[in-house]
Amino acid sequence: MKKSRMRIILWVMALLFVLIIALWEIRKIDEPVEMRVEQEAEELPEELESAAEIEPEEIPPEEDQEPSQLLLPEFIADQMDSGQEAGTLSIPVIDFEMKVLADATANNLNRSPALMKSAHIPGNLGNAVISGHRMYEYGSHFNRIDELKVGDIIFFEMADKIFEFEVEQIMVVDPSEIWITLGDQREARLTLFACTPIRIATHRIAVFAVLKE
Repeated sequence: MKKSRMRIILWVMALLFVLIIALWEIRKIDEPVEMRVEQEAEELPEELESAAEIEPEEIPPEEDQEPSQLLLPEFIADQMDSGQEAGTLSIPVIDFEMKVLADATANNLNRSPALMKSAHIPGNLGNAVISGHRMYEYGSHFNRIDELKVGDIIFFEMADKIFEFEVEQIMVVDPSEIWITLGDQREARLTLFACTPIRIATHRIAVFAVLKE
């Protein structure tokens, strides 16, 4: 009799545990989508904080390297004031043109795409990394970035210079894959990335481009 009663008690406890887990999952699913996306936006710079601490690899210049290979004074974005205008990004194929701000903080990203502090300035040897939100409104910020294809052209204008980049690869990665922000300083590269899918933001879409000679 006691054994039967003990089995019933254990069965009831197990059922209660399953119900609690189920209710927690339902509550998580029912959370407003806008709230989850805002949280993703706030967490985005933190996910890449460790990438900012990685020192770029220094490669000594080759003897036959021409001065024209460094197209702008070599410096990284953390020497710019947060929120400062870094340049203008334009992508004709998706009818996109916006100012890019320095420092990809949550506040700056709500205003415009932003250049990561650890990134190089577009046009220099190294990887220039620009982050942006995929806003709900069609065409706003990086909303249409998933329409880009290999071979498409991206322009970045700064200091009276216009740099032309060609898309060579597009990937969807996990938020933890911070390798997308790194560069080897052997060539001038540009990386654009944003949360994806829209309203869910479980992954990141990354567009890799290289400076055209």
